Amino acid sequence: MDSANGVIRTVASGLWEREKLLIHFSRIRRMIEQVRARGEQVLVLRDLRNAETQPPEIAQLVNIEGRRCFADADRLAVLTSSSLLKMQMKRAVSHSRAAFFLSPNAAMTWLTAYRQDHLIAN
Repeated sequence: MDSANGVIRTVASGLWEREKLLIHFSRIRRMIEQVRARGEQVLVLRDLRNAETQPPEIAQLVNIEGRRCFADADRLAVLTSSSLLKMQMKRAVSHSRAAFFLSPNAAMTWLTAYRQDHLIAN
């Protein structure tokens, strides 16, 4: 968790194993619960620039676990470095407020600009 801007950051690389992915999502859920308990909006930056295209069963697990983690108001920025992984993750991440980026700066701008708009509106 980046306490300076309230963004939960995750990094993944290579091929993912089912058990490790389940542990990862369990940890993310705990972080998200803490953010919600403080009354803050959930903002997540997922860095997949060193990840490989995943097997279909892993992509499906990402979809299932992601739905368990994220609420409609949450924002998820996903960094990718390949078009193939980006397409796969767009299918796997069925969240209405998810956006995909090649640039970390663009992803952070999108997340924090929304946070600022959200705070000003209230």
